[in-house]
Formats: sequence, C-alpha cells, structure tokens
Amino acid sequence: MDVLGWVLVSLVVALIAFWAAVAIIVLRMARALRRSTTVRTIGWRVRMATTPGPRRTAIALRADLARTVERAHAALAYAIAVDRAEPGVRRLVLRIDAGAASVDGAIAFLLTDHDAGRVAVELPALRSQTAELSGIVDRLSSTIRSVTSETGGRISILRDDVDREAAALAAGTNAYRDLTRRDRP
Repeated sequence: MDVLGWVLVSLVVALIAFWAAVAIIVLRMARALRRSTTVRTIGWRVRMATTPGPRRTAIALRADLARTVERAHAALAYAIAVDRAEPGVRRLVLRIDAGAASVDGAIAFLLTDHDAGRVAVELPALRSQTAELSGIVDRLSSTIRSVTSETGGRISILRDDVDREAAALAAGTNAYRDLTRRDRP
C-alpha cells in the first residue's frame, strides 16, 4: 500500500474513534438525564398538563410517590452523615423502596388502561397506599430527626475543641518567640 492508502486508513480509523467517543458521551448524558429527578419531575408535569381526567391523578400519584422515596433516601443520607444509620434504618428504606416500586408498578399498569372509568375505580386504593407510604416516611424522618437532634451538641463540642487547639497553638507560638528572643544578643 502506498502513502495515500495509509493516510486514508488512518483517516477512517480516526473518524471511527471520534464517532465512538461521541456515541459514548451521548449515551452517558442520556443515562444521567434519565436518572435526573428534575427531568423526571418536568416530564410528569408535562404529562399531567396534557393528560385529561383520572389519568392525570394517577400521574400525580406517581410524582408524589417518587418524592416520598426521595425523602426516605434523604433521611437515610442524613442519618449516615451524623453516624446514626443503624442497619435497621437501611432495611426500612429498602422495604419502603420495594413498597413504592410495587405501588408505582400498579400505577404504571393502570395508566396503560384506556378506560377512564376503570382508572377512576382503582385510584382510591392506590391513593391510600401512596398516602400510607408517605406517612411511614414522615414517621421515619421525624424519628431520625429526633435521634439526631444532638448534632448541635456535637458542633459545640467541636467548636470547644477548635478553640482549645487554637489557644494551645497560640501559646506554643508565643513560647517559641520568647525562646528565640532570649537567644538573640
């Protein structure tokens, strides 16, 4: 193969590598957007605005359920941050996730039904299950808040430790200055 052939082969390889990199970047961005709660919330709001009747209520229930699960995960993250995350709390959040997933699946299945009457009949049961899960998450959050309310005490202890260390550092610096002054003629 002559020089022109090698140039063309290298150009083709470079183009394939470029488009592969672009494809990977686009796929990762699409995955991040799919997982984004903001994008999901906007999607639900658009669907609620364009969907009539009881199906709109079902979409609102799915949005409420997603917010409930987010609150449960936020409570768990807070408990982990203040070192109060018992294994039981993690298991409870996993069970809340499982319960929410089953209710969400039921709502999603209900949304595939084209008969508005059947959707309206099924909604009260799903609404009560969503409200019950929300109440459970509220109880979990308030319990975690009450158990971790001593973080203010931990912060004051930290402030006292920092003050004590700063005073020790200042005393050490002053003692060093005094020693170096004595050594000078």
